[in-house]
This record gives sequence, C-alpha cells and structure tokens, in this order.
Amino acid sequence: MIEGRTTDGKLGSIGAGGVAWRSRAFRLAKELSGSFRESRLGRSALLTRLRKFGRRRMLKWLEHGDYLLIEVDGHPMYIFNEPHFLSFYLDETYEPYTTRLFKNALTVGGTVLDVGANIGCFSLIAGRRVGPQGKVYAFEPGPDNFGLLERNIHLNGLENIIAIRKAVGNGSKTIQFRLAERSDHHSIFVPPMVATKEVISVESTTIDETLQGKPVDVIKMDIEGNELSALEGMQETIRRSEALTLFVELNPVCLRQAGVRPGDLVERLTVLGFRLFDIAEEDRRLTPITGTSVREFENHPEGWFVNLYCVNHRR
Repeated sequence: MIEGRTTDGKLGSIGAGGVAWRSRAFRLAKELSGSFRESRLGRSALLTRLRKFGRRRMLKWLEHGDYLLIEVDGHPMYIFNEPHFLSFYLDETYEPYTTRLFKNALTVGGTVLDVGANIGCFSLIAGRRVGPQGKVYAFEPGPDNFGLLERNIHLNGLENIIAIRKAVGNGSKTIQFRLAERSDHHSIFVPPMVATKEVISVESTTIDETLQGKPVDVIKMDIEGNELSALEGMQETIRRSEALTLFVELNPVCLRQAGVRPGDLVERLTVLGFRLFDIAEEDRRLTPITGTSVREFENHPEGWFVNLYCVNHRR
C-alpha cells in the first residue's frame, strides 16, 4: 500500500495496484470508444451521449478532490483534474520519445536536475531510476505545481528527491513570477498563449550556488523562455560534469518574450561544449542541429516547440 494525503487532510492508504488498473481500464475504454466512434453505429446521437456519460463516470472514478490519481510510467501520481492534463498523462501522449531518451540517460547513483519540474513526472522517473544512492533536485516556483510535486514525491516514498520551491536563473534574488491560467505555462515572462491570473514574488537561485561544485549527470530544463539565463548560472556545474546529458525545451515564442532568439540558445549550448540534436517525437529519431535547423525554428507558428538532446563533447 502507498500512503497519501486525502483531500480533507487525513492520511489515507491507496493501493498501487488499484491505481494502475483503474488508469489502464480508462485507457482501454478510451481506445475502444475511439474505434467504435468511427463506425456508423458509433455516430448516432444517442450513443455519442452515452459515450460522453461513460467518460465522465470513469473520470469521477479516478477523482480525488481537485485531482485525479492515476498511474504514469509505472508509478501512482496525482494530476490536476483539467482537460489538458488528461491529454498529457492519462492518454499517454506526453513526449514518449523524450521520456525514453531521458530514462536511457539515467544511471544508478546519478545526480539529476529537473529544472521546471511542474508536478513531478520526470522527477519521479529519475528518482526511481537513480535509486537511494542517487539524488534528484526538482526546482519548481509555482505554488500550485510545487504542492502537487511534493505530494507526488511523498506518495511514491522517494526520499532521494529534493523539492526546491525556487526559480532558476543567473542570480539569487527575488523576482516577479506570473501564474497563468494553465499551470504548465507559469513563467517569469508574460505567458504568450494563455492569460495571466496573478503575479507573485518568488525566490530565484542559480544551479552553481545550489550544487556548490557538485557534478551532475542529467539535466532536464523547461522554464518557459528563461533557459538562457539558467545556463548562465550553471556554467561551473557544466564544466565539472564531464558525462552530462542535457534535455532543453526550445520554444521560440517563449524565448522571444525573454528577448532571446532560438539561435541565441543554440549558440550558447554549443559554446558550452554540447552537441545538439532535435528530438523528433513523431519519427522517434534524433536529428543533428544545423544552421538550417535554426532558421526553421524561427519560422514555426506560435505554439510550436522542440526538445533538444544535448550531449557533452567530452563524453
């Protein structure tokens, strides 16, 4: 059994097997529903209403207050009960190839940084893979995300994950942080595709200050356009980490909010000693970044982004 906090604050017990089979049952029902919907019978108004009713009932079955308790990559995890989180996690469509590469980069006893940890999906994967001998530092400044991050760490009993409620940049200071309507769009800068609900003050730190010279093995970074600033604050850590693999989101519209071009981020990563690859999710392959690639990054429509796979030249 796995201990977890119920929504009324009391300590309860949740069966890991129960979480897994409920999630799988939902996914199977969704798959069957999709196949049925394409048939002539499935297009009838009555059966469409029945299908929607069934989906609502199954989601209710997974509900824990404002959250859903599901299985993600073999571990129980709370997610926000919101449509886009369902598409990310419950439908198993969230960056599967990036996740596979991330897992392959992890080693027992390794040190991992999850910069922009959100609710902890990659932190949990890393915590389980590196084992008790390893360490995961999960940075997340958004209070709603951080609360769920801590809850998911506790739920899985992963004491090797250190959750840090701070933003990551090029200095230690208090900064303004924008809470967006969607918690995966919280940002230091004005979120370009969703509305800002509130502006709060948060503490920002540097990786060099946090790690104090300790080398790391894997860094995953997704911080809505502040990636270049964060790289400035981790140069010593990168210099000491000869076997470092870095996963970085490149989102042109978020970078522009920070006054940065995609080419600036690519150039900085190259100067820091990395070989860069485009993680092509649909094709399940890595493509080397070239000058042509960078020009194409500039011309993609709003909402497009790519994850970069960066390997240290010294490896």
